[in-house]
Amino acid sequence: MSTFTDRIVKILRECEVEEKDIYNEDLVGNEILESLQIAEIVIQIEEEFQIEIDGADIIPENFINLKHMELLIKKYLDNGTGGGGKTISKK
Repeated sequence: MSTFTDRIVKILRECEVEEKDIYNEDLVGNEILESLQIAEIVIQIEEEFQIEIDGADIIPENFINLKHMELLIKKYLDNGTGGGGKTISKK
């Protein structure tokens, strides 16, 4: 398991996703994640990875499973802006 995945799993646990559901292939379609949980996950991801996710990227498709979340995060980290988002400077 990659460091990214470990960190996302930690976030999902903190957002009260049940352990048995964390590795589900369709967290959204199987109604494991609700919209408020996605919002909480976004906040946690932004804090953990020091990025700012653009509102256009906060769509259910980006939170289907761990791989989709990892790809979203890498999009922002790889180019520093993520197509409109900003990296957050560490204080």
